[in-house]
Amino acid sequence: MKVVSGGIAVIVLLFSACGQGKSALYDGSAERYRAATAAEAAAYTAPRMDLEQLVGQMLILQLRYTRTGGPKRSLEPEDRALLRQIGPGGVVFFGENMGNIPQVVTLGRDIQEAAQGSVAGRPFIAIDQEGGLVSRLHSSGGIPATRIPSARSIGRTGDYRVAEGAGEITGRELSSLGIQLNFAPVADLSAWQTDSFIGSRSYGGDPETTAGFVAAFIQGQRSQGVWSVIKHYPGHGDTTQDSHHQVVEFEADIGELMDGALVPFIRGIDAGAAGIMAAHIAYPRVDETGLPASVSPVLLGGLLRERLGFDGLIVTDALEMRGLSRVMSPEQAAVQAVLAGADCILTTEDPLPTRDAIVAAVRTGVISRDRIVQSVRRILGMKGEMGLLGGIGITLEEAVTKAEGIIGRPEHKMRLESLISGAGGI
Repeated sequence: MKVVSGGIAVIVLLFSACGQGKSALYDGSAERYRAATAAEAAAYTAPRMDLEQLVGQMLILQLRYTRTGGPKRSLEPEDRALLRQIGPGGVVFFGENMGNIPQVVTLGRDIQEAAQGSVAGRPFIAIDQEGGLVSRLHSSGGIPATRIPSARSIGRTGDYRVAEGAGEITGRELSSLGIQLNFAPVADLSAWQTDSFIGSRSYGGDPETTAGFVAAFIQGQRSQGVWSVIKHYPGHGDTTQDSHHQVVEFEADIGELMDGALVPFIRGIDAGAAGIMAAHIAYPRVDETGLPASVSPVLLGGLLRERLGFDGLIVTDALEMRGLSRVMSPEQAAVQAVLAGADCILTTEDPLPTRDAIVAAVRTGVISRDRIVQSVRRILGMKGEMGLLGGIGITLEEAVTKAEGIIGRPEHKMRLESLISGAGGI
């Protein structure tokens, strides 16, 4: 594999006159390809993709349950067929996917190999591994991953080095399992004394202090090759309401947002967050339509893209959550989210209606093809930096052995304990 400037391995996709594409790795003989970056490769590739391929890249699939309703620990034939048909940008792991180390490594490999025929390379594997209450790796008890304290506990140390260390350990263990993207850390504000929905998942209620912890975790995680998607934009805040089950509204205006809830997101952007997850929560004093942020052009295209200057991935929260499904169907929500500025859609268990709705919206002129290409350029650029446009590089057996030597190392626990002790404890 040719490694180009910045250490990024780039695959450039060649297309024949009839529009059919195949992957080829340039040998560096042409100057413009020697200097290629992941972003340049993405800019070349995305406009040449078929519409269905483009839309597939915008979808993050969940493969959570078997056909009989049990936890999915391996791919079934219909899963492989779906992955080939959709060609998703990513797949998110849930607790139901967690069995043991060899099983998780194998499942991730199988998912990526099943979709590898796509001109857009392999899908990224994502997870919610925040620490504390939200720790997918510990769901089955079969993966001895290092226990990371809750964000609230880390925040109480007052020492950003604890968050950075937690990010490093989380990133190292996730990377060893073949997971590239973590929907963490949580950037929401939540005062410790409140009984809010976010609760212990937040570093605290002070905007500047919380921002420091968010940035530190992102940097620690990124140092180990795992990218962060921070959540829940523009801030789930101190409320007992849960957007999984109901529409949640906040009364803050734009000034209050900029001085409060958005501060950790702004710092997260500066620290290198790859993505921001938009929540199904409304701020009617900012967007008077009352649309949830995940489908709001004002909050996504206007505030996040234009005012805050964020050019990474905007990811929706899951479409089936009641905070959104009470307002519109998942298919309507997917189309509206793309119009609002989202790049990646967390689909329902059946992604085909979502894919078909977005494709139909493009074909009928509701969404422009250029708008889709814009998002896919971002997605492919990130995948290029992740190394997902090339081959896997090591055998399955080597990958399993590596993961087994990293997950739950005693020195990981010792390092965390040392950092916490040095900060005066939790």
